[in-house]
Order: sequence, then structure tokens, then C-alpha cells
Amino acid sequence: MLTGEPGDPIIGFRHVKQPGDEVGPWRLLHNQRAGRLTIEHNVYLPELADVVGGQLTAKQAAAAIYDTDDPGRAQIQKALRRLDALVPVAFTRVNGAKGGGKKTRRPTRWILNDRVSELAADEDALPFDEEPAGG
Repeated sequence: MLTGEPGDPIIGFRHVKQPGDEVGPWRLLHNQRAGRLTIEHNVYLPELADVVGGQLTAKQAAAAIYDTDDPGRAQIQKALRRLDALVPVAFTRVNGAKGGGKKTRRPTRWILNDRVSELAADEDALPFDEEPAGG
């Protein structure tokens, strides 16, 4: 599905129904003169994790993928599946802890493989106020 107004140089694109994995969402830059579309916004999760300290939660990934400060549950679950698809190639999954108060609840994190020894045991690596994501 393409979204935008006639003449817009940047439009949105995402699959409504597809046979395999979801594609996008992307923002596409339309060069009318050349007749080309190029991806203007796409999130590569390992690169994002590297920029933000070597690890991500599903909520952080969803916020970046869907370009929102408050991703919905469905968006977070889609991000979780995208992160899980990159285990063990790019990430190691470290399951969080549910229940209790904010002091004991920990979100599941995906840590870049080259940063696992540094970050996996770091209990203070993420803020306590993040919602646990799957697990």
C-alpha cells in the first residue's frame, strides 16, 4: 500500500498482505524526473543496536521501525519477531523477568553478539520503566 499525496517527494509503503514475512514499513523518496523510488527510511536492527549501546528491547526496536514514541502491542510483537529472526546471526536473546514491581521487572533484550560478554550480566544496562517484551 502506498500512502501520500499527489506530488509528494516522500511517500509511505508497506505490504497489506504478503506470502512470507512483512516488508517495511518504509518511507520512499520519489524522484519523478528519473522515475525512481529509493528507501528514505528503513531500520537495520543490528546497526540501531550498535548506535544505542549494543542492545535493544522489542519496544525500542518497534519505536524505531514504526517511527513512533509509543508503539502499540502489535508493533512491539512484530519487532520482537524481527529481532528473534536475527538470533543467532546478529543477536543473542537475554530473557527478561516479569512480575513484581518496577525494581524487579526486566525487559527481554537482544544483545549484539560481539557485545554479549560485556552486556549480558549488566543488570543496570536498561531502565526499569520499560515494559517486558515477550519472555
